[in-house]
Amino acid sequence: IAMKMSDSALWVIVTSAKLTAMTGSIIVPVINLMRNTFDVDPASAGLIVTTHALFAALFYPYFKGIVRRTGIRNSLVMGLLLYGVAGGSGLFITSYGMLLVTRALLGIGLAAVYNSVTAVFNLYTEEERKDLMGLRGASTGFGAVNWPIAGGILGMFSWHLPFAIYFFAVVLGVLTWTVVPHIEKIKDEPRTEPSHGDVVHLPHGSTRLAVYSFTVLENIFVFTILVFIPQILEKMGIVYPLFYGFIILIIMFSAGLGSYFYEKLRQQLTRPMIIMIVLLLWAAGFFAIFKGSGLIIAASLVIFGIGQGVLDPVLADFALGITIPSRENVNTNLRVFGFLGQFLAPVIFFPVVYLSGLPVIFCAAGAICCVIFFVFLIMENLLIDRKKPTHEYV
Repeated sequence: IAMKMSDSALWVIVTSAKLTAMTGSIIVPVINLMRNTFDVDPASAGLIVTTHALFAALFYPYFKGIVRRTGIRNSLVMGLLLYGVAGGSGLFITSYGMLLVTRALLGIGLAAVYNSVTAVFNLYTEEERKDLMGLRGASTGFGAVNWPIAGGILGMFSWHLPFAIYFFAVVLGVLTWTVVPHIEKIKDEPRTEPSHGDVVHLPHGSTRLAVYSFTVLENIFVFTILVFIPQILEKMGIVYPLFYGFIILIIMFSAGLGSYFYEKLRQQLTRPMIIMIVLLLWAAGFFAIFKGSGLIIAASLVIFGIGQGVLDPVLADFALGITIPSRENVNTNLRVFGFLGQFLAPVIFFPVVYLSGLPVIFCAAGAICCVIFFVFLIMENLLIDRKKPTHEYV
């Protein structure tokens, strides 16, 4: 089926993948303007950016079945139209509550789009899929660069204007219906044999817990930065929305640098040691934000991005080492936990904002990194002790 799909159909599908980078990032530059307009606290303003993630997490498993029953084209068109209309409606909305409702609908549309695009790629052979995943990654990366900048530029005129960009998904929905063929039968995601070595040195239950926990943690920290750093910068006199768009760019390019360092570190250190280094890096970066200037905050974002770029391949390797019947369950859970982490960012730190103010959030985030570092260190030492050979002397 996939081999008959036209280049124009593939272009539409790969471009649809770019929307995953748009969902929250495009309105991050105007978070301060929305907070002032609705007269809400910093954490409540953050919910405008993250509410979609909760509903994407809730509906993501549901749409896996919907795609199989209705076909890829139907589910993708439905997701794109819902995504575009719900997201673009922010151009006209003047109520905080109504804006949260439309953000929830946006998350449901995102779940449909994400599942549909993934289903298309699973129709191809392994070699073909690698090329398509490369295109998808490039498309998503391109979106990660241009969406926050576009949102920042439009936000210089009005906080409503960045929402207009979501209507691009409606255009993609129409093109999808026109050029993408109807595909009824969808095969499951391919199964992958688990790797061996130090990747699976943890018990499998502990491996799953570690992978899912760090996925949640990473997404909490990413969206804590996206939600609260612009509000801290505003207090420093940096008020232009375009500047806030560069927060995402700094993290993204630093993550690419971290991926380069990972290959170097992997030759010298075990993966658990690399994770502990990342935790220490993040702790140092977050503590620096607590009393830092704008330049120190920028340096802290670089540190966080490098840590993220190092951590992601570690988690990917651990995930491949989980011995379970199907990789599909792992992939689904990782995306669901990732979405949950995004939503939890302003929720978890709301009490800190309410009691202590914005800068203390990052002091708390640094403390969390330190606690997890010591817990991880203790667990690793216990596992090493269990592996030591015992000898009986007669």
